[in-house]
Amino acid sequence: MKSRILLAVALIVGTFGVLADKKDRSGFEVGLGLAQYNYNYFDDATTAIVSFGYNYNNTWGVELLHGRPDTESNGTGDYDVDLGILRGLYHLKDEGSWTPYISAGVGAMDVITGETDLVVGVGLKAFDTSNLNFRVETNYHTGDDDTSVMVMLGYRFGESTPMKAEPKDGDMDGVMDNLDACPKTPVGKAVDDRGCMIVEKPMVETDTDGDGVFDKMDKCPDTTAGALVDDMGCQKELAKQVSVDLAINFATNSDVVSADYDAQVAKVADFMKQYAGTSVVIEGHTDSVGRADYNQSLSEKRAASVAAALANRFGVDASRITSVGYGESKPVESNETAEGRSANRRVVAVISETVSEKQWQK
Repeated sequence: MKSRILLAVALIVGTFGVLADKKDRSGFEVGLGLAQYNYNYFDDATTAIVSFGYNYNNTWGVELLHGRPDTESNGTGDYDVDLGILRGLYHLKDEGSWTPYISAGVGAMDVITGETDLVVGVGLKAFDTSNLNFRVETNYHTGDDDTSVMVMLGYRFGESTPMKAEPKDGDMDGVMDNLDACPKTPVGKAVDDRGCMIVEKPMVETDTDGDGVFDKMDKCPDTTAGALVDDMGCQKELAKQVSVDLAINFATNSDVVSADYDAQVAKVADFMKQYAGTSVVIEGHTDSVGRADYNQSLSEKRAASVAAALANRFGVDASRITSVGYGESKPVESNETAEGRSANRRVVAVISETVSEKQWQK
């Protein structure tokens, strides 16, 4: 009997086609087959087997087997055994034209009242391109150390439709292969919606004001054309000392400013207006003729006369003007000659300012 079963297995498996695609095998299933039972307490027996089952998916299923083997025990007479097995199945492959599987469940025979066995088994199931399948398996019944071999032809209800393959992302760029226009993108590269690398366009450097410093670094973006600039794009400035001198001479015993010196006074006034932060100290002096106290007073009057001209005639704020007299104490020439005494009768001033001068390209 075993040899006939094995021959049937070889013939039927050889006739089943190879499934090219992964099929959905879920649904209800019925089967019809033959089983060879090898008992310890009964004679070996062969019986037809029917099955009713449900496959949850391509991996898990459950089924009920039923058979009525005709056997006898030690020559004491025939027994009609009513056999049932309820078990679960686990298929080791979820695609292809065949799959090995394992099963486990409980079985019962009405010959031995109330006895149930744990039944475990292994098998091989083959599929054709329709809803048919063929399987062969062997089982072990724990209660009495019985074994069995079974072949069965099964039919699954429902359409045999290909299962959708799980989407794959071969280059791991986040775009599935079926949508990936660039399927071999190097790992870690940024890609667009098509799965192709995003190529960053080189930045075009601009220099809007044309000063030689790019806009992204330019802290003074509106520099005047021709300006000499620093690394930050700002025009360079040079610190510079500027000054103006005042030198007025007076007649003997006089503090009147001659009209001949109006141009000098005006020049000083213009300088002070241009540089609003400047102030001036006007120094008055005399020769040594006469008493020292008289000369001191005269020097102060001469300085005050020039200060008044700056403020009243040329519009310089009086708060920026200071006058002081030194009498005959600071001669610039010898008082022994008429020319020397004329040089010493004077009012002088020096106004200076440090300014920043913008630099230009040459």
